[in-house]
Amino acid sequence: FVAVTPTRVLDTRSNLGLTGAFVSMVSRDLMVTGSITTADGVQTVVPPGASGVVLNLTAVRSNATGYVSVRPADATGTPTTSNLNIAVADQTVANSVTVKVPTIGADTGKIELTYNAQSVPAKTTDLVVDIVGYYGTHHHDERYLKLAQPIVISQSGLDWTAYNTGPTGLDRRVTRTF
Repeated sequence: FVAVTPTRVLDTRSNLGLTGAFVSMVSRDLMVTGSITTADGVQTVVPPGASGVVLNLTAVRSNATGYVSVRPADATGTPTTSNLNIAVADQTVANSVTVKVPTIGADTGKIELTYNAQSVPAKTTDLVVDIVGYYGTHHHDERYLKLAQPIVISQSGLDWTAYNTGPTGLDRRVTRTF
């Protein structure tokens, strides 16, 4: 995880990132990696290839109750989870969200945001997104992916010995005398 100075990348009140308020049940994609427009100008907040992004999501000026879903832009179907609940119309409410970012394909670097006003079309809300961190690409160390070797316990009188061959091939023994 890499923390960054909170950087505003979406504010539909001022048409930053996307133009106009979110309309109920209409999903929109937001680019979050690479060179993007922010409140501080064009910059790279999250490098290309990042696998996830952590953001602060705020709903402002909602004209109905509902919820906001955030998911990878390559997700299919209708969003089924809520990342931010709007319990009262015109409520300003925020939540922290961690979301996977596609690293290949047409939706590379994008997240999808959807406002749903209890399935009532034409209701709207403004959204604000501040990126606060990201997850870079991860390269696994094969030592941690191998299956653990079984531990063998043997008894000789009052001595018990537990041993196995670890992922590095070294024989590890622990002997206890009771």
